[in-house]
Amino acid sequence: MVLPTPRVPVTVLSRCLQFNLKQMPADLVTRHLKRILEAEQVTYETEALNSLARAAAGSMRDALSLTDQAIAYGQGQLKADETRAMLGAVDSAYLLPLLEALAVNDGLRLMAEAETIAERSLSFDGALQDLALLLHQIALIQVVPDAIDNDLPDQGRLASLAGQIDAETIQLYYQITTLGRRDLEWAPDPLAGFRMTLLRMLAFVPGPASTPPAPPAPRFTTTPSTSTPIRPASNATAPSLPATTITTAPSPVAPVHTTMFDGNWFTLSQRLNGGLKQLASQCELVSHDAQSLSLRIPESARPLLGSLGSKLTLALRDLLGTTIKIDIQIGATQGSAPAEVLTRQKNERQSTAEAAIYADPTVQTLMRDFDAAVIDISPLNKV
Repeated sequence: MVLPTPRVPVTVLSRCLQFNLKQMPADLVTRHLKRILEAEQVTYETEALNSLARAAAGSMRDALSLTDQAIAYGQGQLKADETRAMLGAVDSAYLLPLLEALAVNDGLRLMAEAETIAERSLSFDGALQDLALLLHQIALIQVVPDAIDNDLPDQGRLASLAGQIDAETIQLYYQITTLGRRDLEWAPDPLAGFRMTLLRMLAFVPGPASTPPAPPAPRFTTTPSTSTPIRPASNATAPSLPATTITTAPSPVAPVHTTMFDGNWFTLSQRLNGGLKQLASQCELVSHDAQSLSLRIPESARPLLGSLGSKLTLALRDLLGTTIKIDIQIGATQGSAPAEVLTRQKNERQSTAEAAIYADPTVQTLMRDFDAAVIDISPLNKV
């Protein structure tokens, strides 16, 4: 998009100072509000401050203004229920039952809880926003429990959900929730959009058994068990792999009718689904033969490996043969992991688009004659 910029004399610009202010994190806003309220001796509930910090969207000025309104609304006190009512936010008491119904795949209860939220005329956009926050807190409990605040509300119920729903599914629920907020404006009505978001969570649960085959499938051949050097993926987009070969010990049990992987790790990884696909995309092929498959994953992806490593092994064995040995190492990758390949492709498309925009005669005319500036070049369909 190209917009003309206002003409400001150079003499004025030379005497100006420009400050680019960033949005404040919600936890920093909450801490600052606590200091102010304690200094002013105003009674408050921590959950009320958290609601105000999120509603301020990074602006300390807005947070202070909303806090003044909430204190007046609560007749001199800052209470969580009254603050949520003023903001139109959704109490977690209405959201936790949704997750508890999802944990046991109870679709009837899930729809009943959604109807309860609708009957109270609560904001569906706010419900999805707070639901994403609850999922974030559950993910923290599962992966980095030490990062959870001791005064976190409903910590016991969240910890219980963290034990009932695996980390992979929590990540999928979070993605569905955030995308559901984006799609609300296109839904036939807000309730239908909210229900469809919940139904997606109920329908799309990751796992090897529910992973459908997706074309194009990798090519398999039945050949004798022989050591195979590292080969790049057969499609043109995957780069060549490093020349170093890591030898793996052969399986002690001779496989019977085991299919042999042809080296196209990029395509094979895309056949997985959900968190397994995300983990596989971080892995780089090291070596393979008819009896074993060796992968390497960077240190940054270790948390994913801890929660999904065994499931990935089972999924790959389901695709390649139950007797194949899967070895996943941790170390620096060389740029051939599927996620790295896709990132390079995206960056190349972005560079091509930028070059085309700047080379456009109309854009050049606007920039030359009207001091216009290109402020953003991005895809029309953002995910």
